[in-house]
Amino acid sequence: MIGANLATHLSKQRGALQRVFAGVVFAVAAYMLYRSLIALRASTEALTSGVYTEIRASGDVLVYDRTASGETIRVVLNLGHAWEEVDLGGSRGGWYIRATCDDGSVIGAPSCKYGRIFLNAQVWAILSGIAGERAGRVWDAVVKYLSKECGPVLLSPAYGEPDEKIGYLSRYAPGARENGGRYTHAAAWAIIAAVMMGDTSEAWRMYEAICPVRCGSSPDRYKAEPYVTAGNAAGPDSHAYCEGGWTWYTGSATWLFRVGSEWLLGVRPEWDGLRIDPCIPAHWEGFFMRRVFRGAMYEITVLNPEHVSRGVAKMTLDGAGVDGVKLPALGDGKVHRVKIVLG
Repeated sequence: MIGANLATHLSKQRGALQRVFAGVVFAVAAYMLYRSLIALRASTEALTSGVYTEIRASGDVLVYDRTASGETIRVVLNLGHAWEEVDLGGSRGGWYIRATCDDGSVIGAPSCKYGRIFLNAQVWAILSGIAGERAGRVWDAVVKYLSKECGPVLLSPAYGEPDEKIGYLSRYAPGARENGGRYTHAAAWAIIAAVMMGDTSEAWRMYEAICPVRCGSSPDRYKAEPYVTAGNAAGPDSHAYCEGGWTWYTGSATWLFRVGSEWLLGVRPEWDGLRIDPCIPAHWEGFFMRRVFRGAMYEITVLNPEHVSRGVAKMTLDGAGVDGVKLPALGDGKVHRVKIVLG
């Protein structure tokens, strides 16, 4: 009897201690959350209260001025330090390095044994406009070294041994995922860069290399569902070259849709209207699209009688001529008919 009472008492004590402990943990978590919110608010106010000015001093140097509370802080970014030249079979070329390590060594440079060139460093130099007059050489390097049968890969060549300065990326098998594989997010951005560079054939080659329906036409090689976008595919340094992986979960599907509809078909929403500037294979006769844009439906017919890849010769909206390649945001809830003639 005494043992039973003691067990009951200890059980109650244990339950009370558990409730106290849970309360303490909750209080600490709440306090840490409160401090984090205060810090976030302070940093947000610091970022939004000042006046930012960008001055492009040259092709290599960006100068940012931030003025707040009467104090101006100047930040100078010398992008020339992020560029390395290389001999491309007798002609001078080069690309942007990926990063520098704490010891000063570089990642993604022509002198590296592995990971000599990284995709994102080149693509975002083009997308952001930072590449400037170097954009052509940057894009040539992407096509030469990174555009593969599986699509544009993240880096080349793949790491063949772990690198402590880089971390988990180099511990993947060569050609798998981030280690020299095709990562579909980045590959989609590369297609946008191709369109911006006016390289229609390469843009569509990259798109078709990623398109799951086309990949699925070789099921023994692709080994992934042909009706969903794969998050990645194995690169050329892998024994499973072009094999798809990480389907169903990826946000790459939305990026691939945007690339197809907004950059290849060229129906792209912008701040001040709906731009229609297709980038299509020259043998296409045209295409038709319905696009809801800011409260109105646009039925868009694109004709390609001259069989060109780019260039809007004529645009009409409900029969009336439109200057340029941008439609206004009508927002009237009606259906409007748009006709585009390429040439």
